[in-house]
Amino acid sequence: MKNDKLTFRSANSNDMDLLYSWRNEKSVRENSYDSSIISFKDHKKWFKRKLNDTKAGIFILEMNNIPVGTVRFEKGSNEYSIVSIIIAKIFRKKGYASEGLKMLSKYIIKEINFSKKVIANIKKGNDLSLKSFIRAGYKIVKGNDMVCNLPSIKLEYM
Repeated sequence: MKNDKLTFRSANSNDMDLLYSWRNEKSVRENSYDSSIISFKDHKKWFKRKLNDTKAGIFILEMNNIPVGTVRFEKGSNEYSIVSIIIAKIFRKKGYASEGLKMLSKYIIKEINFSKKVIANIKKGNDLSLKSFIRAGYKIVKGNDMVCNLPSIKLEYM
C-alpha cells in the first residue's frame, strides 16, 4: 500500500469488534434507520451471518493500513444492490467516504458483476452522507422517499 492511497479489503472475523464500535457510535446511530444501540451478542450473530452471505459484501476502507471506514453492499436482485457506509469519527470530512464509495461501487458493478446498479437510501438531514454520495457519482432518483417510515432520499450509481 502506498502512502496516502485509500484502499479496500474484504472484512474478516478480526473486524467484528471494530465494526461493532463504529456502528454504535452516537452520530452513526442518529443517521441510521435503526438508531438503537446494538448488543454485542446481536452484532456477533449478524456479522458472522453476513460474512458467509453470498448476497452481501462487507469491505474495510484503509489509509496506510489503518481502517478508516466500512462499506457494505446487500444484493436486492441481480439488477441492484443497496449500499451503506460508516466512516470512523476521526476520519470524517477528509473525502474518504466519497472516494471509497466511488471505488467500491465501480468494483462491484464492473469487476465482480455483483449487480448492475447500486442504490443508496439517505435519511433526510444526513447532509454529509448525501454530499459524499453525490461526489462519488451517485444521482438522486427520488427526493421524497420513505424508508422504515422515515423521510429519505434515494440515489443510484450505474
